[in-house]
Amino acid sequence: MKPLKLLFMSVLFALLLAGCGTADQAEETENSSADQNTETEESQDQTDRTQGEENQTPDPSEADEPMENGDENDSDQMIRLMEQNLQYEQDGEMKEETAFLKNSDNMNYSLYVLPDYELTGEEPNKDVLFFKEDDHHFMRIELIPEGQDEDMLEENTIAQLEAVSEDVQSIDPPQGEAFQNTKGFTADNGEDAVAAYIIHNDQADVKISIFSKTGAQHQDAFLKMAATIMEEG
Repeated sequence: MKPLKLLFMSVLFALLLAGCGTADQAEETENSSADQNTETEESQDQTDRTQGEENQTPDPSEADEPMENGDENDSDQMIRLMEQNLQYEQDGEMKEETAFLKNSDNMNYSLYVLPDYELTGEEPNKDVLFFKEDDHHFMRIELIPEGQDEDMLEENTIAQLEAVSEDVQSIDPPQGEAFQNTKGFTADNGEDAVAAYIIHNDQADVKISIFSKTGAQHQDAFLKMAATIMEEG
């Protein structure tokens, strides 16, 4: 009986071990499946969120701001060509020549200079643009400082012209957009003639004084070049 009982107990014990192994394996399989399902769901959620963000319509206000800033920068940074054709009257006839861009070495501006003329520094805050063949014909250029008292500037301009002639006359400014906000004065003693213009436009605040011999024909050329003066940044 004992051997039979021992055999019976051995078989029962083996069955119990097999049952436990099967249960553990089933539990591990269920846990593994659950983990895979969780990962699959999380991956799908992430994919859905990504696709949703890609398909989302951008806010127009957010898209416009960088473009507006870019437009402002572009408008502030004007690029000038290296040359420009200028038409002017001299000796009773119209001429057209290519003027070349010149940056002042003395002040913060540029302008287009005709081939027969040359720009040079005269003294701090003053340049001279003169006729190469005869430097008695020249234009003095002075940038007007910010905050300059206009009445005082006008009085000083008239006082300078009175050194040429006590008879200082107001004159109409030249035609053109560059001279829309301009005051002009002139003095002539029969030998020397001087015309001064106080100019305010979108490109510059500048005073020019044109010195020449009475009856000389350089005024228009100087004025056409003066119209191209532009203060830099």
